Amino acid sequence: MKANPHSRRLASSPSTSGSTHELCRHPPRNGLTVVDIDSTDDRLVDECLARFGDTPLQVLTPSGGRHLYFRNNGETRRIRPLPDVDVLGAGNVVCAGSVVPKGRYLIERGSLDDINRLPALRAALASPTKVEKVPVGERNETLFRYCQRTVSFCDTLDQLLDAARTWADNQLAAPLPDAEIVKTCNSVWNYRGGRRRVMNHIVESPTWAALVAKPDALALFAYLSAENGPDADFMIADGLGPARGWSHRFVPTARKALLDMGVVRCVRRPGKKAPGLYRWNLDLTNP
Repeated sequence: MKANPHSRRLASSPSTSGSTHELCRHPPRNGLTVVDIDSTDDRLVDECLARFGDTPLQVLTPSGGRHLYFRNNGETRRIRPLPDVDVLGAGNVVCAGSVVPKGRYLIERGSLDDINRLPALRAALASPTKVEKVPVGERNETLFRYCQRTVSFCDTLDQLLDAARTWADNQLAAPLPDAEIVKTCNSVWNYRGGRRRVMNHIVESPTWAALVAKPDALALFAYLSAENGPDADFMIADGLGPARGWSHRFVPTARKALLDMGVVRCVRRPGKKAPGLYRWNLDLTNP
């Protein structure tokens, strides 16, 4: 999902290098529809196979769900037409064999050679009701509401961007500048209904073990992660504890631990006229 959202490339082999590849972009051109099952319940897999038909290419996702591959038969992108099931006939999907932070997309049945002999998806869903296009004066607000409804189904910001671009192509009376779509997706991704993403850091095993051994440091790390972005200069002042209802010693003790572990670094020492400033000393990821 990290490549150009308008790419039409079809991955010819599974990834073994840790990267991700697109496989189902612009399905009318590459001829694919993927039934995305976001559940570990094998009974739901059986139900989908009975409803949509059998397929020789089935993929186990890192979360324990399934991707069932079919030949595109005019399907569009439909999010949750059934509980825990998406029908991805537009947009993109991570290629079988790819590696993402959560794990690998493993081919459970068949191989990529089966792509050329996939059956068509059985028409088991009612066609979506045709609605009027969103007029110019309502595009941004309607896009924002759509992203709020969709974000919980997305594992990455790129997936949300892809869903938003596909929705905009199909639903807007006039196109929005791509910069507006990116801005809206970033806003929804970072503040999901008031919730914040926490722990967006890649932490090496020794550092993680040290954090787990010091719950106060781990708690402060989580709080600072939610409040400060990857490039921020931020304070970790002693007064933070009392202001949040914590003990007076909590912040100084946890701050020292984070400094000793190399999780943060001081970029301006505290003085009489200015507080100390800190920066992250870890790699960050965009989950």
